[in-house]
Amino acid sequence: MNTASESNIPLLPKGVKYRFILEDLELAFSEKQLKNIVSQWEYGRSIEDIAEINSRNPHEIFLALYDQARKENIKRPFAYRIGRSRDENNSK
Repeated sequence: MNTASESNIPLLPKGVKYRFILEDLELAFSEKQLKNIVSQWEYGRSIEDIAEINSRNPHEIFLALYDQARKENIKRPFAYRIGRSRDENNSK
């Protein structure tokens, strides 16, 4: 199922039973807290340390950093991919 649209709003077809995930996590962050999380990450702290400092679940911190990495708002590497990228595979 392709949930991507030009407006970045997922469009789920009606009549299908869906299971929502991550419902046990709080995915909203204040601007101040998000900036603080990014700052702590850039300083070199671990996800677990940032979670403890901010009284948040480590999974929430991971998702916040993932979001910020996608938006190119962090400098410190967040994740490494092993192997070739999709673009490299398609160029052959």
